[in-house]
Amino acid sequence: MGTNVLEVDLDPHYLLNNNLVVYKRPGARSPFYYARVKLPVINKWKKFTTKQTELGKAIEFAVKEYEKLQWKLESGIPIDTRTFRHVADYAIKEMKDQLAGGFGKVSYLDYIRYIERFKEFFGTKFIGNISYEDLVRFDKERTKKLGRKANKSTINSHNAALSRVFDVAVRKGWLHQSQVLTFKNDGKEAGRRPYFELEEYRRLFRFMRKYVKLTTKDSKVGGVKQRTIWIRELLRDYVLFLANTGLRPGTETRYLKWKHISEYHKDGEKYLQIKVPRGKTGARVVIARHSTRKYLQRIKDRFPHLKDLPFDALGNVDEYVFRLRDGTMPKDFHGAFEIVLDEAGLLYDSAGNKRSLYSLRHTYATFQLLRTDHPDLHLISRNMGTSIAMLERHYSHLQVFHKAAILAGDDDSRRRKDEKRPRPWGAE
Repeated sequence: MGTNVLEVDLDPHYLLNNNLVVYKRPGARSPFYYARVKLPVINKWKKFTTKQTELGKAIEFAVKEYEKLQWKLESGIPIDTRTFRHVADYAIKEMKDQLAGGFGKVSYLDYIRYIERFKEFFGTKFIGNISYEDLVRFDKERTKKLGRKANKSTINSHNAALSRVFDVAVRKGWLHQSQVLTFKNDGKEAGRRPYFELEEYRRLFRFMRKYVKLTTKDSKVGGVKQRTIWIRELLRDYVLFLANTGLRPGTETRYLKWKHISEYHKDGEKYLQIKVPRGKTGARVVIARHSTRKYLQRIKDRFPHLKDLPFDALGNVDEYVFRLRDGTMPKDFHGAFEIVLDEAGLLYDSAGNKRSLYSLRHTYATFQLLRTDHPDLHLISRNMGTSIAMLERHYSHLQVFHKAAILAGDDDSRRRKDEKRPRPWGAE
């Protein structure tokens, strides 16, 4: 405690080698004595009221409180605690500040989303009172919402987010290290990632075109506000952008700005080039499919100062791409996309797996791998910012389609030379 504070104490009494001070607060309406104890183990002072007006009783109360605090420290029990919600908000703010400063990890965006879910479950429960049984109940609730046991990778991500909260609590002295829970991961091994078959993708394409134009009268959810219409039109272009670039939703698109998009010229052809500023595997350059230009142009057209700018002239435009007409950015598109999929009858694949925005990345990978009999895994993995091993692990089932002619007994030499393979994104 600083000297200035000691100088303003009224009637101070120093005890236990000056580690305990009993005093009255200047200007306080309360007649009670207050106490301040020094806790050298954590190099921290703690103040409290004795609720006593007599000095002798105040000192007696303060000494007992000091002994109680010392016992808590020696027993590994934190002297202060906070609700889970309080600590979670602190952890979220730390990550947002780091992201805003440009040195936060892209995974923080997912962690923040997961922690918000934990807040809903644990609420105002003190973080030091959360038990392993509470985590078991959370897992049961998660399984119920998903309709299945979560994958190991999903649980790992949730656990990492929860660890951020516990780490903050330990660092701030609201939780002792011995109270940090060890997380169990009994999730199932990730199977085939849910994606859209070609005909399903075409259905989604057609449905979203109609969904954007729904009026108040047509909408199943009642009145459609102006902002809802803006979200729908942006969501449509966002979905098509993801399906034609393979970018990760959220982590690789939230911080995408117009200055990151340009034209690449080669052999008389123009290619849309996207410099991903933040990715799971670091920054990279992505070559988008030609149709992506149309979806980005639609977004540009909503802003008069961008409408007539060619993609080659966007280098100085330091504005985020995925914004509504009023310039604001939606918190995320996950909920809105789930509603679209549900109304389109596409929320689940044939195996019962629930689709999400991430399914569009898997759709991109699937279509790219099916374009030729001998896909260039190295090229695709570089463009997607993933590993060849990951492609082989999750898309090995596509080899059946690559070898369809052999499995069916056809002779390749009998194929017509002018036979053209249908474009997998034919709906566009």
